[in-house]
Amino acid sequence: MNPITAAVLKAGLISPAQLQEMKRFSPSIDQDAEAEAPVDLETAAALVEQAFQSEEYVVIRETDLESIRQYAETATLGILHLEMNDEIADIEVTYGKTPTGEFIVAWKGESIAAAMTNGQTYLKAYPPSRVFFNDVRELFFGEQKAFMVCKPSVVEPT
Repeated sequence: MNPITAAVLKAGLISPAQLQEMKRFSPSIDQDAEAEAPVDLETAAALVEQAFQSEEYVVIRETDLESIRQYAETATLGILHLEMNDEIADIEVTYGKTPTGEFIVAWKGESIAAAMTNGQTYLKAYPPSRVFFNDVRELFFGEQKAFMVCKPSVVEPT
């Protein structure tokens, strides 16, 4: 069940009769979901606002032309050692660096921001080092994701 539906049920905005009717037509609603007693308006608004601010609903599409220019000027080949969900992969990537030391990694696939900051994933960069990250933001060209800008936390010489 998506976060908005759960928030609406917790806030008591749907009566039990309405919920039964909705379950018949919406496979996204858990069959064991129950309508809760109505709460005050302020609490209901807070529950719905919290659901809208969940990661699933908040997407900031950013284009940073300066970072893209820096990427083009400093592009280097590297290996992204990715550890995610008990799987390990070494992926050849191209990365650049900003003047502030952030790494700009070309990446068009689905978001791996959580894996990039899990303490196990790192970039094998030049000069030979392993670079771990503590923050990742994605850069887009229109609707197309093109890069991840990663803030390093630890750089280990190898």
